[in-house]
Amino acid sequence: MLQVLLALIPGTFVMTWIFGYGILINIMLAIISALAIEACVLAIRKKPVLNTLKDNSAIVSAVLLALSIPPLAPWWIIVIGILFAMVVAKHLYGGLGFNIFNPAMTGYAVLMISFPLQMTLWPDLNRPLLSFNDSFSWQFFHQLPATVSLDAITSATPLDALNTAKRVNFSNIGAKDMTLINNYCWWILSSTWLIGGCWLTYTRILAWQLPISFLCSFTMLTGIYWLINPAVHASPLFSLLHGSVIMAAFFILTDPVTAPQMPKGKVISGILVAILVFVIRNWAGYPDGVAFAVLLMNLAVPVIDRYT
Repeated sequence: MLQVLLALIPGTFVMTWIFGYGILINIMLAIISALAIEACVLAIRKKPVLNTLKDNSAIVSAVLLALSIPPLAPWWIIVIGILFAMVVAKHLYGGLGFNIFNPAMTGYAVLMISFPLQMTLWPDLNRPLLSFNDSFSWQFFHQLPATVSLDAITSATPLDALNTAKRVNFSNIGAKDMTLINNYCWWILSSTWLIGGCWLTYTRILAWQLPISFLCSFTMLTGIYWLINPAVHASPLFSLLHGSVIMAAFFILTDPVTAPQMPKGKVISGILVAILVFVIRNWAGYPDGVAFAVLLMNLAVPVIDRYT
């Protein structure tokens, strides 16, 4: 777990550079909430508290969830997400090693369905980011500087902008949206997740079959779709760089509890998750779809393990 946290550090710093100090505030609040909630649940279950908290699994889930939440989301969004991740997805099934669903993605899915407005509060990258004090004041006290409004500092994500343009008229996509989509920061962010994931693979902390099968299958699917109509559909490179595809490939799909155990099962799971993400992105109402694809695949893992 500590190695996974170390591998997340480069991406975390780049996300903070891109989206502002709200990312760090989310992480700190998520870790504190996760440790406090897990300690309370362990005490209620009469399980050893300190020894269990030392496995750092709660911190990993907290960081993964915090990185998925917009830096302008209010503090209670984090707490509710962590509550569902720790209590419902983890301890109601018996704790680490017995949970069926990925805790971080469970918390994210609950938040995405229940609070869609708060889960779209991503900063406008064409405007100056809030300072740490301003981010703290907004997230905890709902206060912005007098000269700043929420609508002025928020913007659609590249996936949102592209999906909206496709539904309306792709040729009418605005210059602001194209600037956002083509921003070089997505290359840098994706590279940091890739570097961290490759390091975990090199050190044999995670198996290569799942991330490679997922990324290759997703690239092939988006590539075929793009070749059918490149004027409308996103290219494979765009699909890989935007959203949480690369991060999910190495840090979410590879969860040691909810992922298949055998190499063949990992390959099958990676392919099926890629298909689900592709389908959700193109024909469902959610622009990313990774969390829902992962949770649906978690349901199939026992069957995959049984027959592989």
